[in-house]
Amino acid sequence: MSRLLTSQGFRVRAVGSGREGVEVASDDSVAVVLADVALPDMTGEALIRAIISTSPGTICIAMTDDGSAESAASLLDCGARDYFEKPITDWGRFNRAIHQQLEVWKRGKELQDLRDQVQEMTRNKEEHALIDLKGNSAAIQQVLAEIRIVGPLPVPVLIRGESGTGKELVAEALHNSCTPDGPFVPVNCAAIPHDLFESELFGHEKGAFTSAEHRIGLCESAAGGTLFLDEVGEMPLELQAKLLRVLEQRRYRRVGADGHLPLEARVIAATNTDLEEAIRAKKFRDDLYFRLSSQEIWVPPLRERREDIKQLVYHFVDKYNQAFSRSIQRVHPDALRCLEEHDWVHNNVRELDREIQRALARCTQQEELTPDLLFTTRRHLGAASDPGQTPDVFEGLLDLPYKQAIKMGRDRIARWYLTHFLDRAGWNRTVAAEATQMERTNLLRLIRELGIKSDSED
Repeated sequence: MSRLLTSQGFRVRAVGSGREGVEVASDDSVAVVLADVALPDMTGEALIRAIISTSPGTICIAMTDDGSAESAASLLDCGARDYFEKPITDWGRFNRAIHQQLEVWKRGKELQDLRDQVQEMTRNKEEHALIDLKGNSAAIQQVLAEIRIVGPLPVPVLIRGESGTGKELVAEALHNSCTPDGPFVPVNCAAIPHDLFESELFGHEKGAFTSAEHRIGLCESAAGGTLFLDEVGEMPLELQAKLLRVLEQRRYRRVGADGHLPLEARVIAATNTDLEEAIRAKKFRDDLYFRLSSQEIWVPPLRERREDIKQLVYHFVDKYNQAFSRSIQRVHPDALRCLEEHDWVHNNVRELDREIQRALARCTQQEELTPDLLFTTRRHLGAASDPGQTPDVFEGLLDLPYKQAIKMGRDRIARWYLTHFLDRAGWNRTVAAEATQMERTNLLRLIRELGIKSDSED
């Protein structure tokens, strides 16, 4: 048998026992096993089961002295793809069977390789989202562990934590763990006007209201993926009731439509609101809370994971080096100490991101991030000055009526703020817009409306 198959171009390994056969077949490159059922150390059925258990992709063909239907059924039930009665006389059929099963193995191998590639891409996408949650502290590692456990489960998750802690990054990691190929649709519940909430979330039919055209809602856009309800704690009570009904029934209706559509998205919500207090104050429905919080993940504030600040700082330095074409290579120890000792009571990681962004927007030639580049906004607002002294930007406002003082003060602060970043950017409007996280068109409009000019334009 070995000589025959070798002469036809096959690579053949002949063994004399079942145990040795199982060991050889464990090699992923073995395509077909020709298994004699009369081996000295195990039955044919046991051999075939052992080979398939060890190497599921390997194809087994049995060779037996017993050509009865009962024996054939037993071998096929054990996982053999074909069998031949000894002595083999129909070599044409035998050769065809070998080649046919070899092609089956090749197609199976290609399919498994494709599955492995897809799984690897999924893992990479999930781990990429987890990598965005920078830090090695016990607090953030706990969050990552919970994401890995809860992420693959198609259940609602409520993400809680202060503003700027990275709740949306957690939501994206959860999404990539469960439905990486589906859409991730974020919804800022606090930003949608009350009268447009149903239309935005559920869509509407043509003619549902004046000038209305057919529109797909966010629930429908998220089908096969994740609907992320950010700032869900800010949702008005009457809208909470509508959302609760959709979550309970797993269906919704477009405004102006007669029938319902199924909710085919996983729902993840996030809030920085104390929901227990909101429930006691009758500002949030307890039934909606329990519907959203099948699983909860708490994201720690930055001040509770200060050991992560150094890693985050270098991450943001690298980010804005690329965005602003800067060449910061080092962070001065005093600058790092300043950041590590800051209170971070507002906006957490988002505030750190903004501070590094502002610093790199201002340092055009430096290779080191120094302390003088940090927290300049607070210094200019007079944070370090005499508490009883009125900063220049507010001078004279106390002599004006309230509405006029507020309007003038707002314009002065906006003018001072934008002039500061324009000056740091060498009056490059694009760089200044990036530093302030504004659209360039909005910056140009404010420059015009506030009459902001550079010294060269005066």
